[in-house]
Amino acid sequence: MHKGLDVGILLKGSYELQYGDYSFSPRPGDVWLGGMWEPHSWRITEPGSRSAIVCFLPELLDEHIEPELDLLSAFTVPASQRPRVTSAEMRREVFGIGRRMCQEINGMRPGWKTMVKLHLVELLVTLLREWQPPRSAQRGAAIRSDELARIVPALALIHASPGGRVSAGTAADACRLSLSGFHQAFRRTMGMSYGKFGLRSRLALAAHALVDADLPIQAVAERTGFVDASHLHRQFVAHYGCTPAEYRRRASAPRS
Repeated sequence: MHKGLDVGILLKGSYELQYGDYSFSPRPGDVWLGGMWEPHSWRITEPGSRSAIVCFLPELLDEHIEPELDLLSAFTVPASQRPRVTSAEMRREVFGIGRRMCQEINGMRPGWKTMVKLHLVELLVTLLREWQPPRSAQRGAAIRSDELARIVPALALIHASPGGRVSAGTAADACRLSLSGFHQAFRRTMGMSYGKFGLRSRLALAAHALVDADLPIQAVAERTGFVDASHLHRQFVAHYGCTPAEYRRRASAPRS
């Protein structure tokens, strides 16, 4: 999970990204958008793969993105409905933006951070002007960065309690909101309920532990806040479409 929003461009090779029950395998020139502190996992599926990834706080772009482009909704709708590269021409444009970003980051010449910011704006506008938001995003007004900032304390609590359960009441108190106001604000800005977000956070942590830690599945379940291995098994199948053991095998399998 990243503290801010993140945007990635695959420049070479292949990745496999998993957001809850949605998986995405970008090819060079493809883009992915990640929400603020959104649970996800990824792995490189081809040696030598390269990408340009920028993490940023939403207020960074408030002065640049026009309201009708609805920046934050692009990050808070379900991952399968976020902006994507839709044509060969757009792919060429995006690939060029990614290369220029990398040149600035690697060169670190005076003003390179400003240039990366400008390239980021160019990338987002390129994506958003061709994006048709889902109906759920069209029904309400655009989300503002100050609205997202209201629930950041709750996201910070979840992030600081890996494998633990932070009650909605505790999260609401941290945000200085009533319980009902907190639930409404969280669903609006994150695109899902607080309970579902917490579950996905623990599942993402479990997925990471299955690959990177040599632990029995029961131990992974205990470490990530599940009652036992059976509880983790049921939730994992529901969200990832495979068992924890299958996920571990797939992640460990050599790629040709």
